[in-house]
Amino acid sequence: MTAAAVGSLDEGYLLGADYGIFKEFMQRVKSYYGDKPINTCYWGTGSRCIEPHVGNRILQEMVAENEHIDLYLRTNVYKVITYNKKIVGVETASKVLEYNLLRFKTSVLIDATEYGDMLPLAGASYRVGNETNETAQTGSGSCIQSITYSAVVRKYFDGVPPELVMDVNDPPGGKKSYSEAAQVFRRSVVKDGNSWLVDGKNVFPYNYKFPYDWQFAAGYRGLPDSDPRASDYVVDFTKPWFVNSISKTVVNMANDTPATIRYIEDPVYRKNVTCAAKLKTLQYVYYIQHELGATDWSLATDEEYDTPYNTEENSCSEISGSLKNFEKYLPVMPYVRESRRMVGLETEDSSDIVIGYQQHAISDFANAVAVGDYFPDLHGCLAKTNLESIDSEKHLSTTRRILQTPMGVFISADIDGLLAAEKNISVSRIVNGMTRLQPVTMYTGQASGAIAALAALKGISPKQLDPLDVQNELSKSNLRFAFEKLDDIDFSEYPSVQVVLTNKLMSSSGNLFRPEGTVKRGDWAVIVTKLIGVIPLDPRDYETTVGDIPHNDLIYPYVAEAINRKLVTWCDTVSRQYCPSALLTRGEIAYTLKRLYRNKILPEKRKNTDIADSDRYSSDSIAFVLQTGLMDYCDESARKFCPDGEVTRLQTAEILARALKVQ
Repeated sequence: MTAAAVGSLDEGYLLGADYGIFKEFMQRVKSYYGDKPINTCYWGTGSRCIEPHVGNRILQEMVAENEHIDLYLRTNVYKVITYNKKIVGVETASKVLEYNLLRFKTSVLIDATEYGDMLPLAGASYRVGNETNETAQTGSGSCIQSITYSAVVRKYFDGVPPELVMDVNDPPGGKKSYSEAAQVFRRSVVKDGNSWLVDGKNVFPYNYKFPYDWQFAAGYRGLPDSDPRASDYVVDFTKPWFVNSISKTVVNMANDTPATIRYIEDPVYRKNVTCAAKLKTLQYVYYIQHELGATDWSLATDEEYDTPYNTEENSCSEISGSLKNFEKYLPVMPYVRESRRMVGLETEDSSDIVIGYQQHAISDFANAVAVGDYFPDLHGCLAKTNLESIDSEKHLSTTRRILQTPMGVFISADIDGLLAAEKNISVSRIVNGMTRLQPVTMYTGQASGAIAALAALKGISPKQLDPLDVQNELSKSNLRFAFEKLDDIDFSEYPSVQVVLTNKLMSSSGNLFRPEGTVKRGDWAVIVTKLIGVIPLDPRDYETTVGDIPHNDLIYPYVAEAINRKLVTWCDTVSRQYCPSALLTRGEIAYTLKRLYRNKILPEKRKNTDIADSDRYSSDSIAFVLQTGLMDYCDESARKFCPDGEVTRLQTAEILARALKVQ
């Protein structure tokens, strides 16, 4: 997003809102730009885009505001210390600290590196391309998705400074190398290519085919421009007058560089390929200036890439002479679409992302800790022979869908204390095409961070964490992990709602949870059956007769199951009536919870459980739920329980969230 200059945010448009740390980030982006439009990329389709230096400044501000974060720049981990397959520390080398070598003790380590470089250092199992750590060799020629050394270029309103004009007689890499590269560039962009306008009339998107002209190509990765002279028009590429308004964009078209597994596995080879990719991008800048005729465009110098790191560690010996002045304005890293992917406790593969109801992926997870929305975007290397055995090419659909991410994909299967984030989580190549994009990685990164923090605070292994604890903390931070989007509930205020939705104990209607709505006895029988994890039998297999519910009623097997297990009671024992439409009461919930958990050893929340109001249920059920904290008094000061009182859907969700903790 910032380091690789991919400022066009790849969003799926299905979540309907921003969540968690990504929401905070985007609020700051909006505050920075004010009224200036930020939907400048992807030809104004509604995507949001940021200048890399703006994103970097915001991220740096967010880090600086947190007193618990120590940031070590230009510092590399060169050793991961393990003992009996447990993380115990890391050793680092720094370019800027007085003490070059540092050792950090830790029981939890997150690999959020660009290439998954911590995984082999920790001795963890991982996948890379269509191979595993057991089969991948540094010389492997199996392909991965292409890399792209992006670059931010801009229109100079007062003309391009002389030092940023490439010598027309000296193309980067020499004339032969440039000639070969230009042949590729011409497939995508030419001087008289397709544009929005034909004879002065707008034809977008009907003229949307290669090769483009330069201004049309600039609209693909167009960026908002902080320069006060830049356009503040509302982005609308259907208007002829807007065609030339993009004054800043990212070169991320036609300058791809093929890559193989060796690029990930062999650091020396990686450096060589990366430098070749840099050179190709500089050749593209030459192409823009001298073949496309965009003489007022060149590399942007305001993206703050001209740093000691970029001119020292990241410098390429193959790029020399006057090109050094251009190289320092390139991003600090290429756009890398694949990395090593840790083998976790769970792995999502292409069968999990088949589109189901309401554009939700077919697989749902009770232990989900994040959601994202996109499609499996594989940038090349997608032939059947390049896929893993756990994937199927028939799942390479470009239709967007919402995907849940379960907690197990973040936790290493074989190294205790090792977690993954970014592209390194435990997913297949196809699923990585959905989870590698900027918004999704911010959601999953927040989830991985929460797992690490809770494990460290509790002094336990991430494997021992209760997913409910993680879900509760993430809900408080307004991170969404439920498929459902709700317009009448803020998950950060009512974490229990998202928990019960994810565990399929309750459901929403449309985008509404109806928190103040009531719960019927029939609903409760269904909830209780789901709570104990029982799938009801075929109605014909039950001998239980329920006087007011026919066997062909959808709720009959749930009611019969709950009654057979004595988890609910008849409303009329003589006629064996259940009264499914009657409203559920607090006393009935207490009865169920006592039956469910009476044999479990639960911590006492209260010792004195005097009940001032009488009830028709046994007082020990009420005393039990009060003592264990599963339920509270309806009136604490008067010590009233209100056993005949009705419960709202929100109150029911809160009780169920507590009950899940003792499952």
